[in-house]
Amino acid sequence: MNNVKSLLIVSILFAIIANLAIGQVPQATIKIKSISVSGVKIDSNDFRNIVLSEKDSISIDYIVKTADNQTSGYFFRININNKDQQSTYTTNNQTIIYKYLPENVYHLSISAFDPSLKWVSDTLFLAIRVNNHEKSLMNELTRIKKQINSQDSLKFSSKINDNMCKLDWKSGLIGLGIGLIVLVIVLMFRQKNKIHTGTIIDNDSYEEENHLYNNSGSVMSETNLVSIEEHTKLQNENKKLANEINVLRTQINNLSTRTNELVSQNNELKEQIARLSKSQEVAELLQQQKDDLFTIVIHDIKNPASLIKSLIDLLRSYDLNAQEQSEIIDNIFETSMKIVNLSQEVTKILALESSSMMLNFEHADINEIVADVFRRNSIAAHNKEIELLMDISPEIQNARMDAQKIDEIIENLLSNAIKFSHIGGKIKITTKTEDNFVIVEISDNGLGLSEDDINRAFQRGARLSAQPTAGESSSGFGLWIVKKLVENHHGRVWVKSKLGVGSTFAFSIPLDQPE
Repeated sequence: MNNVKSLLIVSILFAIIANLAIGQVPQATIKIKSISVSGVKIDSNDFRNIVLSEKDSISIDYIVKTADNQTSGYFFRININNKDQQSTYTTNNQTIIYKYLPENVYHLSISAFDPSLKWVSDTLFLAIRVNNHEKSLMNELTRIKKQINSQDSLKFSSKINDNMCKLDWKSGLIGLGIGLIVLVIVLMFRQKNKIHTGTIIDNDSYEEENHLYNNSGSVMSETNLVSIEEHTKLQNENKKLANEINVLRTQINNLSTRTNELVSQNNELKEQIARLSKSQEVAELLQQQKDDLFTIVIHDIKNPASLIKSLIDLLRSYDLNAQEQSEIIDNIFETSMKIVNLSQEVTKILALESSSMMLNFEHADINEIVADVFRRNSIAAHNKEIELLMDISPEIQNARMDAQKIDEIIENLLSNAIKFSHIGGKIKITTKTEDNFVIVEISDNGLGLSEDDINRAFQRGARLSAQPTAGESSSGFGLWIVKKLVENHHGRVWVKSKLGVGSTFAFSIPLDQPE
């Protein structure tokens, strides 16, 4: 159970009731002037999502505005708490500083008051999360966004363009080299033909060839001869061009590899941004769900709190006899109990949403739990003249369960059946086993549910069309709590209903829970 959140809600409730009881309303307003984290001011849009690391410090400046513009002589009451401890103190400073807070979720409340009790202010609430990992992710996200928005992308493009320019120049040089090679090959081919037809290799062959050509009457031209030195020179130039081409190819391959590395790094950066954005969206969604829950709680508290104030004003304003005063006090008590019940229900919701909630599994007799819940609700059923029946199977073996949570499940279902049954109705509780599962059914002949109500019955905060028949309170969280607790027992819950005929709510859990 989340003790911190429960304590915060109960503190809010008692503050509201206390202010109403003494007839006071806030006559001053507290506003945040600025918040700095490790010396850096944060934007006002981030006040609702303050995340620190253990190394950070936080400084909060606040101001109070009174109806008569009082500038001094008042004090501030500061309360900070987490799931393990809390601290409350009074000060006249308008700045508070916290350093090196351990990892946890902290709830801070600030209110102002006049020492002579002329006025009190409203209360300012802040939530501070100290989480090293989450802060590191947020810092990394900020760094990546700055890097993307900076000139690095321009430098990256410029570098690619420079490399492409170098690539074009080198490609041109390669083309020129290939052309020269082709030209040399052509010249060598042509020269080879000339050598075969007119080159003198040595004196003997020269004399033989000269004799043959002279006998045939042909004349050899000296311009058709290529020396060995020139041939060797051409071969060396060809090797030199080949080496340069190999060097250019190596540079092109290196440039291609580097380009692929840059593209891969860019893709990794995009993936990191996507993951961080997803984490931020999840955190924002969870925060929104918490805000919605508190909105519902405050809305549901408003009406009974206003009624309490009216009843107190009635006690003050009129000369009432003892019986009338007793009736008003009874009404105040009943209305206060509605607020207490609501706070307890919200506490259960916060506990169900907490990842640290643990169930105490042990072997227990579900028939005994049903009989105990049946006995506790007999008075409420009798007051509405409802016939309450119980049909339990004696063959059910003890099952592994959290007996307290199973009691809460059955209590929710049975109290709902009584709330939504007409005077003179009938309700029946049945237990049985089926395929290694224990099943509990609660049937009534009350208002019943429409198809739309059946589809939304187990949603959190769902307000169904059916209303309690005797004006009982209903927050819309009971069936959602039932579903969560049953699922934590590796079971399932369902409803069969027909509008105007009645409903049967049932759940099943395994006889033996997995370790």
